[in-house]
Amino acid sequence: MESVHQGFQDASQPVDTEATFRWLDQADGHPQIQEIKRRMLDLCPVHAGNQVLDVGCGLGHEVRRLAEHTGPQGRVVGIDQNALMIAEARRRSVHQTNPIIYEVGDAHHLAFSDNTFNLSRTERVLRYLENPEAAVREMARTVRPGGSVLAFDFDSDQTMVDVPDRLLARRIADVLDAAVPHPWVGRQLFGLFCRVGLVDVRIVPHAVVLSGTAGFGMYQRLNEGTIARAAEAGQITVAEVAAWWACLEQAAATETFFLANLGFIAVGRKP
Repeated sequence: MESVHQGFQDASQPVDTEATFRWLDQADGHPQIQEIKRRMLDLCPVHAGNQVLDVGCGLGHEVRRLAEHTGPQGRVVGIDQNALMIAEARRRSVHQTNPIIYEVGDAHHLAFSDNTFNLSRTERVLRYLENPEAAVREMARTVRPGGSVLAFDFDSDQTMVDVPDRLLARRIADVLDAAVPHPWVGRQLFGLFCRVGLVDVRIVPHAVVLSGTAGFGMYQRLNEGTIARAAEAGQITVAEVAAWWACLEQAAATETFFLANLGFIAVGRKP
């Protein structure tokens, strides 16, 4: 079974493209993800004529929204390491009237000159990168003096699932932490922003809550493949996996499934 988490990390890995696109569309449309996006825009307003970079743009959901703010005199550039996502983003933006550019690119080595953008932003991407600090440093390099770097990411270790078996919950949490290179990146954002020379760094916590049958469905689609692969690798037993899903399915059936995941918005200014 394919792991969504692994697919986000390795663009060369064969993935179920339709399922991945469907997951990204569903996540983008979730009210709490939309609230994160609104809060990010509140913290760093985008104005007509601005130049904006979206690092790890995926299917271009936010690129298209930001282009409504930058208008015909501005520009939004989206980069992603996954060529299939960039191709789909371009297809979806074919009728966009405001300037948009999509490029396949590496967040660790941005192909843009110094002091190009008013804002460089990234969302739910840094935990998947090999070197988040290098990526944030590149984002800061390409922003103009006085411009901003903006990021949101979860702290995977701050995922709380309401289950009776605390030991099993800890085992599953360890498996899911191990599925991403930087599960603690949420708590590390302040240090990352400071170390790359950004000033006036501000951190805003934001918890995402999933509940009931719908919440369980999102959790399962995101993590089912990762947990199955961990069992195949001997990181967790088949019996533990079965017990985990049985517990959560029972909670979903009674609409008592509950999960909360703490994330952080970070914003800093380039001096």
